[in-house]
Amino acid sequence: MKKKFIALIMMVALVVSLAACIGGAPSTSGNDNANSTGGSPAARLLASEIPNMLSDANKFKGRTVDHLPGVVFNAISLEAGDYEYQCWADDEHNQQFVIISETDLGLSTDISGGSNIFVNGTVRGANSGENYFGAEISSAIIEVTSIEKSETSVFNLASKTIDVNQTQEQSGISVTLEKVELANKSTRVFIRVANGTSDRISIYGFYSYIKQGSTQYDQSDISYEEDTIKTDLNSGIESAGCLSFETIDSSDETFTVSIDISSDDWDIELQPFVFEVLQQEEGKS
Repeated sequence: MKKKFIALIMMVALVVSLAACIGGAPSTSGNDNANSTGGSPAARLLASEIPNMLSDANKFKGRTVDHLPGVVFNAISLEAGDYEYQCWADDEHNQQFVIISETDLGLSTDISGGSNIFVNGTVRGANSGENYFGAEISSAIIEVTSIEKSETSVFNLASKTIDVNQTQEQSGISVTLEKVELANKSTRVFIRVANGTSDRISIYGFYSYIKQGSTQYDQSDISYEEDTIKTDLNSGIESAGCLSFETIDSSDETFTVSIDISSDDWDIELQPFVFEVLQQEEGKS
């Protein structure tokens, strides 16, 4: 398998900012197969070891990873016998890793930029280089044994899912609140919107909000590219997806979700679509 990582990291400098740089060059002292816990090199990495592995993968050569979350952001090579992809290792894009495989594993057809995946494989070390700005970056290299694609975000996993399935209609526009996911860093609201009017409508995430008691929770900075709902719908179009809001209090049983939609037809006066959600009644942990 060709090892052309130095050149490709220089190339990726166009899409990686200083904020995404990962620590310094990997350590070269001691046994390459040594690890921070002193266990067998083939031992599975603990969840607590993953951040250290991403920062200095050479210390974890030969260790295995199980269900390592990542989001693909760049296809490095799609040549037969040499499949390589770059993945973000967190939703803030602070760390990354490279997955390699001699076999396709469905990557070239099923995995695209922005895809959420879980990776099983073996740590093969790290590759270091300088990005466009002259800063040194390091990427862990994972040789893949299997990959699972996720339909939802692999980061900021939901601690609780509340099935709602309530529908409201105004002037030919239908909005269904399907479910709400509570997570540590955000609250994900999944809606389905159908435009039954003859004009275009727009969904305004920045005017939508969650109200819990006397507190308002606005749109979150954390986005979920694959799940994000289309915000502009032409006549006859239906779209389903996610709006991301700030983290709410999971211990409070009741909150309301307010979805703001406007129409290009000035004669249609729409009020926000407001849904009351009862965690205790509809939810499941």
